[in-house]
Amino acid sequence: KPSVEDPRYLIFGKDIPKLQGLGNILNGLLAAHLLAYESNRTLCVTPDFSHFHAAFEPRDTTHCPTVYQPPLPQNTIRMLNYESQPENECRIKDLLVSRVNVVFYVGNTYPRWPTVPSKFFLRYYQPTPALLAILPFPSKTPPAVVVHLRKGDDRGDVRGGLDRDTLRVLGETLSKDTFLITNYVKWYDYYGECCRWRNPGWDEVWHSAVNQFRWGRNKKDGSPKDVQGDQKMRTRLSEQAKFEIHTDQELIDRQNLQMFSDWYTLLLSQTLYHTYSDFSQSALHFMGRTDGRVIHGLKPVGNTKVLDLRKELWLVDGETGFLVQRTMNDLQHCSN
Repeated sequence: KPSVEDPRYLIFGKDIPKLQGLGNILNGLLAAHLLAYESNRTLCVTPDFSHFHAAFEPRDTTHCPTVYQPPLPQNTIRMLNYESQPENECRIKDLLVSRVNVVFYVGNTYPRWPTVPSKFFLRYYQPTPALLAILPFPSKTPPAVVVHLRKGDDRGDVRGGLDRDTLRVLGETLSKDTFLITNYVKWYDYYGECCRWRNPGWDEVWHSAVNQFRWGRNKKDGSPKDVQGDQKMRTRLSEQAKFEIHTDQELIDRQNLQMFSDWYTLLLSQTLYHTYSDFSQSALHFMGRTDGRVIHGLKPVGNTKVLDLRKELWLVDGETGFLVQRTMNDLQHCSN
């Protein structure tokens, strides 16, 4: 537990790199919490991460600094999964256990993930009244079985598990009690009609990093069934069709709350099936869950085909111990 008499902080929220999706950023928040947890530091989320604060509030009112000085290289841990240079694990450990009062974390990953404690997110946060007000279910009875289908941003962003046959088998396999989360809202209607799945009912979903990408119920787009079966229709329905950026702050705030409502639904689910997405993976990982399944497509079993469900990537890669507890023999990239 962090010391009250001699507080040391780990700060998250300063200099969050732009053009990252919400899942990537929340993976960073998870990594920051783990590093703070293992080094007995108080994790503070700065006001810069404003749309997170609109959706969640801390359970512990431990005092955090009210004014944050700009982070400096010597007191900043930087770990981004798209940068080629791995972080020096010896330096991270030394900085975390040092008497430096304020350390900043800028990143979206952890140096070889450890096992995340069960229900880790709920130890620290609870939904705000604003988030509770738009949840598409009573807060004490979230959907048990949830599917997250993440349609790619454009034709070059092709994700497994979204072909017509896999989507059909998915609907045939899961029960009518299933709840659907997706950025492609036409699938609300498709699975509502074929399988009686429930959904949040959003009219439009925006990309969490780039508002130019939006998915909505445009009458010109045709029905979901047409989208599934007609190649010309699918080509015409490129979701890059809308490029205008909204400046109405209330509309932006509403979209952010919708995103966190969807993420919170994934977080609270008992069973989660999802196509590849950091959005759903971050929710599972932040709860310390290992039961999520990635929808990769179909695989043959006898004379039929069934869902090809795979483990989460951090489980495939393998988990390791907390960084602060690693010995010199276990630490990596210490010569960087």
